[in-house]
Amino acid sequence: MLVETTYSQAQADFDALYDHVAKDRDVVIISRQNAEAVAMIAADELSSLLETIHLLRSPKNAKRLFRALNRALQDETLGKPDKNLLNLLNLLTKKCSPTASDDRNNSGSPYGTPAQPDRL
Repeated sequence: MLVETTYSQAQADFDALYDHVAKDRDVVIISRQNAEAVAMIAADELSSLLETIHLLRSPKNAKRLFRALNRALQDETLGKPDKNLLNLLNLLTKKCSPTASDDRNNSGSPYGTPAQPDRL
C-alpha cells in the first residue's frame, strides 16, 4: 500500500517510519513544499520490482511468465494455491490492465494517508 506523509512528519519520526517500511513493506511517499515527492521503499522490494520490470519488458517473456504463473496456480500437486502467487497475479493483472481502478483503502497507518496513484 502507498502511504503519503510530509517531510516534516517523516523527519520527526524517522526511526518509526523506517521500521514501518521495513516491517510492513509499505511504500511511503514523502512530499515537501516546492520540491518533488520521493518514495521510501525497502531495498529488497525495490530490487524485486526492478527485476519484475526487466522480466516483463519483453512481451514474449511476459506471456511465458503469465502462463507459468497460471500453471502454478492450477497445479493440483501444490494443493491450495499459494496466497503470494494469487496476490502477484492480481497485482500484475491490475497494473497491466488499461482500465484498472485503484481499490486501495486506508489502513489506518499513523504515517499519513494512502497516496492517490494519479498524483504520482
